[in-house]
Amino acid sequence: MKPIPPTLETNRLFLRKLKLEDTDDLFEYASKPIVTQYIPWETHESILDSFVFLKDTIRDYDKGNYIWGIELKENNKMIGTIGLHNLYLDESRAEIGYTLSYLYWQKGLMTEALQSVCKYTFEQLGIKRLNANCNTENIASIKLLQKIGFQQRTDRVLNLPIKDKISSFYLFLLNSDDKGK
Repeated sequence: MKPIPPTLETNRLFLRKLKLEDTDDLFEYASKPIVTQYIPWETHESILDSFVFLKDTIRDYDKGNYIWGIELKENNKMIGTIGLHNLYLDESRAEIGYTLSYLYWQKGLMTEALQSVCKYTFEQLGIKRLNANCNTENIASIKLLQKIGFQQRTDRVLNLPIKDKISSFYLFLLNSDDKGK
């Protein structure tokens, strides 16, 4: 069994293991097309969709998946997720992805979460390179990645089938030497 991601803390957030009790909070934002429009997974149509998502994610912790629930300290509400995917410790690389309830956009919360996970990934896991794929239409996420220090690979656009259409994604890279910019 691989280690479960530890709880991380920022000024306003706890980044912690997901739990089945998060089902209602997850459904609250995952059921909104404005939140899911740029990501590969479908908008949750029922509370069961959110329950199954959480159950599958929790089950996959023992496979080494690093997915955190983003919890507001002020009210213990889970408002998003952030995680490492395609984690290859032997190759010192991983991909990062995140989702946040639209009710909490433009408040700097994802900046806090992303900085914390990047720091953990570089300093505790010893990863040297983080990748992020970002839909070319998701301007807010592009700006967030750039703010953290991710560099856009202008020579590379990925065209992937997402939700019955081809979507374009930019590839962003952050090396451990570049962190904290």
